[in-house]
Amino acid sequence: MEVALAIETYIASVAFFTLLRELRAYRELKNCTRKTVMGREIYECPDVDYYSYKTLNGKLLLYKGSTEDEAAYYHELGHLFFDNFALDPLLASTVIFPIFLLPFPVSMLVLALAFIAVKWFRKLQERRADLFAYEMTGQKYKPVRPERNKLELIL
Repeated sequence: MEVALAIETYIASVAFFTLLRELRAYRELKNCTRKTVMGREIYECPDVDYYSYKTLNGKLLLYKGSTEDEAAYYHELGHLFFDNFALDPLLASTVIFPIFLLPFPVSMLVLALAFIAVKWFRKLQERRADLFAYEMTGQKYKPVRPERNKLELIL
């Protein structure tokens, strides 16, 4: 009974995170300009910082920061071209899922393993986007706040 409730809660949290992200994207889509980059149609939206999002129906949104930064632009294009954004709500909910199984003794181990797996997957996505930006611009992309040690990559 408790496991079924936990699974239902997990499915509801995935649906909630997905719905939240989609509503935000469609609300902001009206302020974006359509553009073709490398044979793909993207929507460039003005924003404070650079980040990207892909809607469930395949629209690519690139939020362009207020300062012109070619490396950050291509870094976010790398996310749009190579990342699977449908996994983001799933990954965010993966860390939440073991919390609902707290009555079981294994839940903390599952929580720790899920957290490490999600952080590892995100690090691989960032590396792929960094390599794409480096290939396009020839300059090394440096995030605003680089990690000082390997422990910060996990936490």
